[in-house]
Amino acid sequence: MTLPNLTQSAEAYDPMAGTLASMQEAPDSFARVQPEAPDYPRSVYSVFGIDPGPEQSGWCVYLPDHHRVLSCGVKSNADLLRYLGIVDHSRIAMEMIASYGMPVGREVFETCVWIGRFMQAMEHPDSVDLVYRKDVKMHLCGTTKAKDGNVRQAILDLFPRTGGGATPQVGTKGQPGPLYGVSTHAWPALGVAITSNARSGRQPQERKA
Repeated sequence: MTLPNLTQSAEAYDPMAGTLASMQEAPDSFARVQPEAPDYPRSVYSVFGIDPGPEQSGWCVYLPDHHRVLSCGVKSNADLLRYLGIVDHSRIAMEMIASYGMPVGREVFETCVWIGRFMQAMEHPDSVDLVYRKDVKMHLCGTTKAKDGNVRQAILDLFPRTGGGATPQVGTKGQPGPLYGVSTHAWPALGVAITSNARSGRQPQERKA
């Protein structure tokens, strides 16, 4: 897709950057935007994916029409909670805890509490798409028996190999790919965003030469 000439920067589009300024936090505390990212207006369709945890959560801003991740990272739940109160994305998707009949520990219950707090902080909590891990595995791998490594590889296979380094979909600082910056808990957050976007029925726009 060819983007128009825009005056608004990627940082201005991404609410993470606005939160960074309003909260007067350290420069590395929120968005990790791709180097030399093209300009995007707020009208661009975006999916904000969340991989919730008991203390920290992974997140990503996925742009389906541009076949890339705009920004991503891992943030403390307290800071993410404040961000979700002002977020302005086309779609918000969050992984939901499921019971498989096995005993679970304190961290699982604390994560459930944070999922509820995240939803309550949003302007329209009923519009949040709750995505189970099995749904991500089925969508990306076709089986619920897929491991994390299988899911990560399936995500990589969806994106062009345009960056540098051993994993060109991610790339390097000097030659970033469409998934530059995605690591650790941002991977499952991206899987949630991709799955949610697919089951919404909305088809990404075709890229133009």
